[in-house]
Parts: sequence; structure tokens; C-alpha cells
Amino acid sequence: ASQIPRPQNIKSAVPEKIQEMKRIAYSDEMIWKPREYIFYVQAKFMEDYEDDYKYYGRFDMLYPTYSAMNTEQLRGYFTWRTQLRKGGEVTPERSFIFLYIYEILNGAGTADAEDGLKKLTEIRDKYAGDSTVRYYLNRWIRDHIIYNRLPAAELIEADKGYDSALSVLLGYADVDDNVHVGPFRKLVLHHG
Repeated sequence: ASQIPRPQNIKSAVPEKIQEMKRIAYSDEMIWKPREYIFYVQAKFMEDYEDDYKYYGRFDMLYPTYSAMNTEQLRGYFTWRTQLRKGGEVTPERSFIFLYIYEILNGAGTADAEDGLKKLTEIRDKYAGDSTVRYYLNRWIRDHIIYNRLPAAELIEADKGYDSALSVLLGYADVDDNVHVGPFRKLVLHHG
């Protein structure tokens, strides 16, 4: 029996940085803080963290936060993020994608607002096939540009897809019912 390897202490298998990040959420300073603030503090704390963990699980959550994840999911996310940042191919895990977007919107892992815009645009283009990601990112990219007072040309570029839909709305009386106008079709047809 003495030759049988003993199980590894689970606590020691958790990287110290992740243990510290988890402690942040339960610290006295965070007791009455909203989860968004806790996420921000944790995101800034973990912005340069990299992991290399074999993750076989799945994490699905509508509005993901670090606090909602167990250690294995956290390590899986940070490994996913590390691979994404290094240009590797990663599986399109929607909850991981949104967690990464939240980090960027909070300035974690970005040099400045322009770098954040570049990263948001790259994510939108990379996962353009996911209509949910594309829908929210289009809105958040515009918000990011306005909030950070980036050049108006960036806003014009971000809004290109909405110009034709807006044109239809402004002249809705002249629209043929058979013309497809994207998300505004029902609105136009009800008023036409």
C-alpha cells in the first residue's frame, strides 16, 4: 500500500492566482458591492493570467461571471482565453465568448479604448456566424465608441449595417411588402 501514489491535494492543484481571485469575491471589502463591480475587480486582477489546462467540461450561462464558475470551469476559460489571445483555434463556447467580451468592455487585457475596439471588432468578425454574439456586439461596439469618445469615423464604420435599415424606416411608406429589411421588417410592414 505504501507504493500506491496518494491523491494530489486538490487545493494545491488550484493555481494560486485563481485562489486569490476567488478570495476577492468573498473579501470584507466586497460584501455589499454589486456583482458587476466584483467582476471588474477580478477581471483587472486576472487580465494577464494564462493557463494551460485540459478542460473537457462545458459552461453555459446567460450572463457569465467568474463567481458563477467552479475552479475547473475557470481554468478551462483562462486556457481558452490564452489560446484565443495567441491566435490559436478555440471552440466557439458562447459563455466564454461573452466573458471575454465583458473583460474587454471593462478594459481588462486592453492597452486603451482603441485596442478594446479592435479586439471587440475581431471577436465580432471571428464569431459572425453566431447571431446572438453579433447582435450584442454590434450594440456594445457602438456603446464602447461613444462612452470612450473615440473618433466619430469609428461610429460611422460600426453603424454601416444599420444605415440601410434606417433608410427604410424613414421612408417606410414607399417600401414594397416583399422587400426584406432585416430586423425592422415587421415594424415597416405594420406601418406601411
